[in-house]
Amino acid sequence: MPRVNSEVLAPGCHKRDLSGKIEHSIIWKMCEMGLLGTEMPEKCGGSGLDWVIDGIVIEAITCGDFNEDYMPLLVLLNGQIIAQHALPELTSE
Repeated sequence: MPRVNSEVLAPGCHKRDLSGKIEHSIIWKMCEMGLLGTEMPEKCGGSGLDWVIDGIVIEAITCGDFNEDYMPLLVLLNGQIIAQHALPELTSE
């Protein structure tokens, strides 16, 4: 996480804050690194880890850019709704 914070998140933090935008490239980078959906079941595309890991990931992202920690939180909340309530054939998409 320190490398992500120093190389990806921190450099454009102030610029993103002023613009009020989240860069899609950063979201994709977090996806590639496995930082989103860590608590989601593997059958739904997640890592199957526990909620504590999600908290650690969110806290670590906050160190690089406070605004970017919103994305893992959204994935956590919305992903759990889908994992628990969607039709089984939809959870694998």
